[in-house]
Amino acid sequence: MEAILEKFKIDNQKIILICVLFVIIAYLDCAFLLKIQLSNIKAVKPKIAKLKVDINAFNKSLAESKKTGQQQNLSYLRMLSIDQVPMLLEEISNMAKSNNVMLMQVRQVKETKKKEEKQVQKQAQSQAKDKEQSNNLVPLYIALDLSGIYHDFGKFINSIENSDKFIAVQDMNIKSQVADPQLQNANLLLKIYVRK
Repeated sequence: MEAILEKFKIDNQKIILICVLFVIIAYLDCAFLLKIQLSNIKAVKPKIAKLKVDINAFNKSLAESKKTGQQQNLSYLRMLSIDQVPMLLEEISNMAKSNNVMLMQVRQVKETKKKEEKQVQKQAQSQAKDKEQSNNLVPLYIALDLSGIYHDFGKFINSIENSDKFIAVQDMNIKSQVADPQLQNANLLLKIYVRK
């Protein structure tokens, strides 16, 4: 029985020693490491507050620039008359040449019924907003058959959509050429609004 009591005292002493060591480590952690961490957090707080203010100012200026940018985009776009379409086609040809895209064929087309149905739905929504302007404009569809490199097509489409004319790429289809896999054939359908 004495051996059991002696073992129990030794186990209790070990438990007490472990608890004392834990308390000492916790105290050192709170006294030194936690103070350092709290001081670092306090130093970061003003930076976070400044960053929040900067982000809010950036979001506000971005919203304003988008708003004014949309107004500017609409104001600088030129609406063409039917008589100016040949001049526009020549300009599109020059854009293709400058972007290393070979323009194989240009033709005026009527949109297919499926595409027209989708457009009617989209136009019904936008006509409520722009009723007066859309009454004066007629959509003209021009199909382009092109040949070139994929990245050059991207540059060409970018130059078309960034021109000062009211042009939108309505549909696009790209296929690789069998003879040269680096070259692709592309079919673009452009939608141009012209004045009546």
